[in-house]
Amino acid sequence: MQELSDVIKNIKRFRYTELVGIHCHIGSQILSPEPFINASKKVIEAIQIFRKNGFGISAINLGGGFGIPYEPIEKPLNFKPIIDCYKKLKDKYNVEIFLEPGRFFVANAGYILTRVIDKKQRNHLPIYMIDAGMTENPRPALYNAYHHIEPLFEINGRRFKIRVTGPLCENADEFGVFNLPELNIGDYLLIHNSGAYTRTMASTYNGRPLCAEYLIDSRLRLIRKKQPLRRLIEDE
Repeated sequence: MQELSDVIKNIKRFRYTELVGIHCHIGSQILSPEPFINASKKVIEAIQIFRKNGFGISAINLGGGFGIPYEPIEKPLNFKPIIDCYKKLKDKYNVEIFLEPGRFFVANAGYILTRVIDKKQRNHLPIYMIDAGMTENPRPALYNAYHHIEPLFEINGRRFKIRVTGPLCENADEFGVFNLPELNIGDYLLIHNSGAYTRTMASTYNGRPLCAEYLIDSRLRLIRKKQPLRRLIEDE
């Protein structure tokens, strides 16, 4: 807040610029309501300071960062305290509120369907190599993100700790260690919570075409075809 006095001085220098709103973004993948509530208090302070200096703040963008439970042990974000807080802020200060919920809306609406293409053993730990990798979902390779993986069809029986890797010749091309049943080459797996930061971050690295996408509503619909090899070569 100490920096706002300098910000106000700079804004007043621009004769043809009108300040109407404030933007706030506190982080990503947050699963507790407290940080959002605390951030809104700081935004209220900023609104009061700007209005005292003659700026008619009419809108605030409280950003995103609303997390989703990637791991089975994680609990969903309790949104009710956040909504109650934002509603009070809106009513008391007469501002329009904007949010950037992105991941919160779409992450759990998408899955990557993949097949086991090879089985190995390394350091006494079984490895399942699948045909999806860091080109389809780079999050685990980039920042060790967790995406839960389960067989497409329920398989009864004992489960084992199994390392799941992608098919690329990169040490980082792996998804982690999961408790999985014994699978055969050709069996299908689902990579969960793949609706956000997957296709938008996908690449054609190592000459791998972008995969097809399907939408399931009342029926199965192809909404994006697999990238043809010819198109891949043309774009090189």
